[in-house]
Amino acid sequence: MNPLRWCQLGCLFLLCGCSTGHLPKGAQRVGGGLSIHYLPPSDGTVIVLERTSGRIIATSSASSSGAPFEFGPATTPDWEALMTGFFPKWNPTLGRNDYVIPTNAFFELYFVPERSP
Repeated sequence: MNPLRWCQLGCLFLLCGCSTGHLPKGAQRVGGGLSIHYLPPSDGTVIVLERTSGRIIATSSASSSGAPFEFGPATTPDWEALMTGFFPKWNPTLGRNDYVIPTNAFFELYFVPERSP
């Protein structure tokens, strides 16, 4: 992995890893699971929260007219580094494939609609 990618990943961990799990006002739970595919009803922000720890795993702007938001082992770049950062005891080589995650991890998807001016 190139140094720029490590820097981006480090920034993600600093911003998301230190979160207290507090969601913005107006956040609505719209789904969850290991593989998430979500097209929002309007423009806004999507937030992936790991329920057991209360930590925010990922955030992204989303548009109802754009590509759907996707999160999971097959769609998230650097999935292994992300899971290792949030779940230090996670080891994909102990499972039958690289998609094994801790059994106590619960991913929830929240959507915050963009405010109208």
